[in-house]
Amino acid sequence: MSNAMLNKYRNVAEEMKRVFGSTHLRAVTTDDIRKMREQWTLASITSQKRMEMVRKFFKFCVDSNWIEKNPALAVEMPYVIYDPTLPFTEEEMEKILWAAESIREAHPKIPEETPKKLKALILLMRYSGIRISDAVMFKRDSLKDGKLFLRQEKTNIPSGYRCLNSSLMP
Repeated sequence: MSNAMLNKYRNVAEEMKRVFGSTHLRAVTTDDIRKMREQWTLASITSQKRMEMVRKFFKFCVDSNWIEKNPALAVEMPYVIYDPTLPFTEEEMEKILWAAESIREAHPKIPEETPKKLKALILLMRYSGIRISDAVMFKRDSLKDGKLFLRQEKTNIPSGYRCLNSSLMP
């Protein structure tokens, strides 16, 4: 587990100590968990992640036979409305590509081929919709007849073929 994740768990543990004090673990109720959640002034996605951690903690307690029932399971997860990730505008794309092409002006020690590689990376992500982690691991043999065969690097699961935007095709 990463240090960042461990810190998040520590924060949740500290909060539960503050909220529940010396209350015995078996005495913590679903209503207590709801009251704790009501005090959160976090973004909904952060609240959702925090509730997942609280649930995992109490699941661990159940699995360890410290308590009989997970009081956090009956607490509804915060509702999250995700803002759609919209494509960059033409103006934004011009600025991004300009920055890639002129990077050596600001950083002259960067190898000469870097601006060309950056531009290719940017265009690959723009027209394929793949994540940066998948784009940097992309192999040319995954491109055949204007189609990409993708295997997500994060999950290593094939996600099939995607057509590239026809404006990129020769």
